[in-house]
Amino acid sequence: MNEIQVAVGRAQVKKLGMLIMLRQKNGRYINEGIKGIDGVTGVYEDANCEHVYHLYTITLDPEKYVRDEFMRVLYREYGVQGILHYQPTYHFTGLKKLGIKGNCPVADRFFYKQQFNLPMHPRLTLQELEDTVYGIRETAKKLAKK
Repeated sequence: MNEIQVAVGRAQVKKLGMLIMLRQKNGRYINEGIKGIDGVTGVYEDANCEHVYHLYTITLDPEKYVRDEFMRVLYREYGVQGILHYQPTYHFTGLKKLGIKGNCPVADRFFYKQQFNLPMHPRLTLQELEDTVYGIRETAKKLAKK
């Protein structure tokens, strides 16, 4: 790190408690707002642990929703952008070149058919949180497989 990066980092560390508190407030707001939507699961927060909501991951029941369609409707009709962060490591090009192969159908299903992340940061406004919850609820209504 250079000196400027260190200075910024030190300033951010001083705010860490407040930033975590805001993330928790935002994550819990979404959790409460999407509670009870069949086939849509928000973040689990164990009462014995402190979740910092670095990411907010939505998990969809693949028997009820097609993830990519859900993300498309959520963004195009409600302005809430889903984010794809992760994939199983054995799909990384570098590992494939080393001959590493995976056979993990549960991981494949989860990463490619069930999960996506929502925008999550300490500066989310109440309006953005309300829009997110509303968009998820409406998208679920539109797309639930009969």
